[in-house]
Amino acid sequence: IFNFLNFLKFVKTYEFPESSAICAIKFVESRVVITYNSNIDKDYEFNCENITEFEEKVSNSLKTKESIGKLVHSYIKEDKLVANNK
Repeated sequence: IFNFLNFLKFVKTYEFPESSAICAIKFVESRVVITYNSNIDKDYEFNCENITEFEEKVSNSLKTKESIGKLVHSYIKEDKLVANNK
């Protein structure tokens, strides 16, 4: 029996229309994909040491209207988000 579940990828997308820096953040399996407003045609892929914690903070930032740009910047600065340079 052919298992179609092998081809399904779990993707969760958060959009930030009010942010001047971040257009969208996608969670694709164990990776974080960020689209910046400076170039919405290009995605930047990151590895995240604790993807569950980061996703919770991203979700909360939408509810509390906290700066998503500051959150992303702090995670990159603290090496919790590391660019995946293929």
